[in-house]
Amino acid sequence: MRATTIALSLMVFVCSALSVAAQNNAGNSPKTCVLEISDMSCSSCAATVQKALLKMDGVKTATVSQPTSSAEITYDSAKTNPAALAKAITKKTGFPAKPRP
Repeated sequence: MRATTIALSLMVFVCSALSVAAQNNAGNSPKTCVLEISDMSCSSCAATVQKALLKMDGVKTATVSQPTSSAEITYDSAKTNPAALAKAITKKTGFPAKPRP
């Protein structure tokens, strides 16, 4: 009887811990945004912006296109947001950036 009670208590504890972990991870799923980036005149400009993005905390992937003057970014919303990314790109690279609506 005592062993059964201990086993059931352990099962309840493990299930509760797994439920809390799943809830915490649900809000941290990667998000995607697009930034408009001005004044890029060549592929080297795009490469500079992409390199800067990939060094930023929370950025998972970044694809920068000079012809479309844009960057598509996958990021961890717990660590950053589109406005912060745009501000950092403008400051670090000199290319004006803003979130695309």
